[in-house]
Amino acid sequence: MIQLPKPFRFLLLAAASATLLAACGGSDDDSLDDRIDAADPKVRFVHAVPGAPNVTLQRDGVAETGATDVAYKYGSQYYDVSTRNYTFTLRTASGATELASLPLTAERGDRYTLLALPTDSGVELVSISDPYDKSVTSEDARVRVFNAAANAPSFDVYITAASVDLASATPRFAALGYKTVKPDSGNNSVEVASGAYQVRLTPVGSKTPFFDALVTAPEDGDWLLVVLPDTAAANSVRILLVRADDSNDATDEITAP
Repeated sequence: MIQLPKPFRFLLLAAASATLLAACGGSDDDSLDDRIDAADPKVRFVHAVPGAPNVTLQRDGVAETGATDVAYKYGSQYYDVSTRNYTFTLRTASGATELASLPLTAERGDRYTLLALPTDSGVELVSISDPYDKSVTSEDARVRVFNAAANAPSFDVYITAASVDLASATPRFAALGYKTVKPDSGNNSVEVASGAYQVRLTPVGSKTPFFDALVTAPEDGDWLLVVLPDTAAANSVRILLVRADDSNDATDEITAP
């Protein structure tokens, strides 16, 4: 076997790394170390408590810069944390009243979404763990759905090409109950090719949507779709799209026409 001199071996390695980075998009939220499970753990926060005041998320007693004094329907971008045990605490932005706390063990390569959700007596913090297992060469978008709409009983989620007849379609996620996520926490998000899709929510087993909207999934997108109540009426919902990208604003609201 021919042994290349060190300078040539270094150049080949650099070229290969550049090729992989180009395939991965090269952004802070979708880079080579994310895809080879070598990245620092990442955390983001979503405020999903209707009617609640502005809140601040603390990590081991220190306010998170990206989640300080934030309102309902706010979602942060992911930010890096170290691999260790933490206690996250949610407090009111005014008066610093503790609302909820949650222990979290952050592991290398994983991503964590912390959601503030309503309870019968106040607020709770729940976490979603995403291992981010994605091929180095994939340009597909990743999608996960969370039901945070107390006024919507369990429903089926269809993500199809536009105008597909639901009569012969299979739900992408079936029977999504309140305060549950699909895919389950700890499992990888589903991947879909970039392009236009129709998102429809139906009562379990039904083919009649109570929510119907068009979306466009970008290459290498990473989406959490949080279903929220729109009005108090049953099955009146909207979707908070929480994106992982390099933009300052991580959320879009999707409403049915």
